[in-house]
Amino acid sequence: MGKVFGFFVIVLCVLVALVIMAVVVVVNAATNNTREINGQEYKVYGLLNEDDEKLPCIDYDADLSNIVIGSVFVETIVAPVYFFGFSIFEPVGVKQTEECLSGKAPNP
Repeated sequence: MGKVFGFFVIVLCVLVALVIMAVVVVVNAATNNTREINGQEYKVYGLLNEDDEKLPCIDYDADLSNIVIGSVFVETIVAPVYFFGFSIFEPVGVKQTEECLSGKAPNP
């Protein structure tokens, strides 16, 4: 009886962890993946879409919440691919270089 009860407790804990993980991933994925800076929206980017989304005149910082979530759920493979690959860096401001401030740098 004790082994069966222990097995069900483990299964229940795994199911609860999976439900919590799914909720966290869905809520984070449903949030807005753009940031507004000076009235213009800029997209977040990750390691897989850096060439497409990163702009040369925008400063980016790593998003700590996405790093933590991707690290905690590393066993799932899906969460780290999404968080590290597509939404690890978020725009925080415009670079204060002369090229960027004069508008000579390419920024769509």
